[in-house]
Amino acid sequence: MTNDRIATFLLHPNTWWGGAQLAHLRVATWLSQRGIPNEIIVSRVEKSLPFRVPESIELTSLQTPAIKVRNKPVSGMLAIAAAFKLAQYLRYRHPAILIGGGYDGWIAMIGYRLAKLTKVSTRFAFWEHASISARRKYASNLREFLAPLFARFYGIADALVACSQSVANELTHYIGLPREYIYTIYPPIALDLFHLAEEPVEHPWFVDKQLPVVLGVGRLTPEKNFETLIKAFALVRQSRPARLVILGEGKERPRLEALVRQLKLENDVSMPGFEPNPFKFMSRASVFVLSSRFEGFGMVIAEALACGCPVVSTDCPSGPSEILENGKWGKLVPVGDFEALAEAILETIENPPDREKLKRRGMDFHIDKIGQQWLELINSLTQKRTMIYGTV
Repeated sequence: MTNDRIATFLLHPNTWWGGAQLAHLRVATWLSQRGIPNEIIVSRVEKSLPFRVPESIELTSLQTPAIKVRNKPVSGMLAIAAAFKLAQYLRYRHPAILIGGGYDGWIAMIGYRLAKLTKVSTRFAFWEHASISARRKYASNLREFLAPLFARFYGIADALVACSQSVANELTHYIGLPREYIYTIYPPIALDLFHLAEEPVEHPWFVDKQLPVVLGVGRLTPEKNFETLIKAFALVRQSRPARLVILGEGKERPRLEALVRQLKLENDVSMPGFEPNPFKFMSRASVFVLSSRFEGFGMVIAEALACGCPVVSTDCPSGPSEILENGKWGKLVPVGDFEALAEAILETIENPPDREKLKRRGMDFHIDKIGQQWLELINSLTQKRTMIYGTV
């Protein structure tokens, strides 16, 4: 059985869901809106998913069994089981293209290699979403530590795609491919961002508008480094009245809340948790701050710009400097330097850039542009039978 379906593999969205997975969903939605059959494959569905699948996209669950030890799920065993399930699926359905990225992509790569043993016709495109060297330096779990090892197997893919020029350059170093053989396709901003940005905000600090609001968005994890943002905000408060809102949830919450109390910022810092629509906050914030130790791309920066929000970011690997064009569209500061971050925030509040110009820069990452690049890649993969690489 063969078909012209494009399949995107998301390993276990109930366990991990972030910017990389959002990027894949947005591309799949754009392609499906143009009449290209699309499918989202997940290892299993537990009650509900953290995203809505459009009616134009088929959702397939591999029904991978939850493997537990002492009544606790073992993610590594789930991943291995999902790879075998995916191989079985590919042998049966033979989608034209399989797309995977990041950790999800590593598992897709294993499943694809197993399926190729029976000579399936599917082609595989791997979309790398993170800096390999940064993963090695800041590894907080086993899968990040193993990233450089997995990088040696990227050649299994029929097309290798990087989420930024910096990541593409790293890939050439780790796997030895000439730079011109690697695609670079940026993750796209949200399909309905402009509509969502206009929705009302109920948070009182965005309603009264008496004081400037500094905004952070992301998972509360070590790599996002919100500790540096909170310390920087404490210095901002010593210079002028302001407020800080951090949207997101994660294991770092108790430690970050303790830091807020230690710095006596309880009345000026709000951490309301995960927000499905951060864009309405971005369009009203005085400045958006990314304080990460590393990123693959930093899609929230592009989204903030598209909302017209001034941006301050750490110059972390790899993406912020590309999006901001080395400081043209927002200030860049060294990673972990809360004093420099505070100074950049104050300067941006006092001398904000033209919001309309920021919006135009954000449009460079619109899905219509990114989707067209993926369409060109897909056409190349379906027309050629040998391994292809290139630069979009």
